[in-house]
Amino acid sequence: SSSSSSSSSSGSSRSSSSCSSLSLAARRIHSSQKAPYKTHKSQINRLEQAAAIGLAALQAQQQGSPLAPDAPPGVPAASAGSSLRLGPPPAVAQLQVQKPKKRVGALQRLPVIPPPEELAASALKRSLKVQPAAGLKNEADKERSRAAKQLDTHMKELSVPLSRHLKSFPQLSALHPFEAALLDLTVGAATYASVLGKADVLRKALQEVGKGFANRAANAANKRAAAAVAEEGSASLAVVFAKGSKAVEDLKRVRPL
Repeated sequence: SSSSSSSSSSGSSRSSSSCSSLSLAARRIHSSQKAPYKTHKSQINRLEQAAAIGLAALQAQQQGSPLAPDAPPGVPAASAGSSLRLGPPPAVAQLQVQKPKKRVGALQRLPVIPPPEELAASALKRSLKVQPAAGLKNEADKERSRAAKQLDTHMKELSVPLSRHLKSFPQLSALHPFEAALLDLTVGAATYASVLGKADVLRKALQEVGKGFANRAANAANKRAAAAVAEEGSASLAVVFAKGSKAVEDLKRVRPL
């Protein structure tokens, strides 16, 4: 019986040791199976942090901030400030340095300027066709409205074409070097800039005179006063435009041959 009990105890010890060894092996296998997942997850986290830092750095560079941005949400400040100092990618930096190319042909697209007499006659004709605002029953109010609208229309018909033409003339700094040299040889850079400046002065003078008389017409005391302001204002606009008509003529001539 003693031999049988010893054999049974030895068998149980062997079975327990085998069970413990199997359990240890199973834990090793389980831990070895988890290790790749943990490693893969940590790599993903590091890549996400690096991408977030790079995106923040690019946005800071585009907004004129320093290349080393503050740490984005969820990223440690040490990794954002010390380990990585990222600027924009090379392609983006190259795009930021590149300047737009100047193309030949800007002087070929200059507008056709009508004669000053034609502009003056057309502006006066259009201004005389305006009607007072609808719904007015008082004759004085009707005349005030008509006079103010007449002067405003007259002013715009003279100044708006000038504004449109001036925008069509390119600045010297925007011209291709070949066209800039051609313009300097045929017209002269100083003459070109002077003509554009005088035309702009005429435009501003027309707007100032027209707005002033339109305001006076809208606040006239009665119908007769409003009509008188409209007549005086139209005459003043015509005089201002006639005195500056040379600037309009020069716009027609300031073209390279």
